[in-house]
Amino acid sequence: VVVCGTLTRRAVEPTWMTASNALGERVGSELRAMIKAPPAYCLVGADVDSQELWIASIIGDAYLNKQHGATPFGWMTLSGQKSDGTDMHSVTAKAVGISRNQAKVINYARIYGAGQPFAEHLLKQFNPGMSSTEAKQKASKMFSITKGKRLYMLKKDVLPNLMQRTYTKYGAKEVCSLYGKSAEDIFEKP
Repeated sequence: VVVCGTLTRRAVEPTWMTASNALGERVGSELRAMIKAPPAYCLVGADVDSQELWIASIIGDAYLNKQHGATPFGWMTLSGQKSDGTDMHSVTAKAVGISRNQAKVINYARIYGAGQPFAEHLLKQFNPGMSSTEAKQKASKMFSITKGKRLYMLKKDVLPNLMQRTYTKYGAKEVCSLYGKSAEDIFEKP
């Protein structure tokens, strides 16, 4: 029996899941009495709302600039409320016109490594009438809102009159190809 099937050690095996159920008539509920903590340890049960999103946002924010709430993802996790529609799942759902439960599927897929192509696939699966072009546009919008966009600023010695402008990855590549130089030669690190 594989009891913990997620990164956060959440149970996934059906019989094991019923062990925490207090209803005595449920099959598997007798398993609860068989679980014992090792000497000097105790078992603690907890239900942490959006635990995986919290962990992912803390790790992402620590990587970016060591401040929780520094990314759109972290900010929505930190300050978003389901009741007023500002939590990650509600924002994602509104952005692309899907249900909150469908948005949860996409958001959890993303924190476990799914990228934009998989999000496009899920959007088309949720709405079979959606075209590939529309799915791509909606996925791009969703990633922009919840992840942000990486912008590049020119180094001081490159084109002084354009110093105040920032560039997307695509725009930065265009400037690099114009001048035949690498991004490291022209731009500050994002």
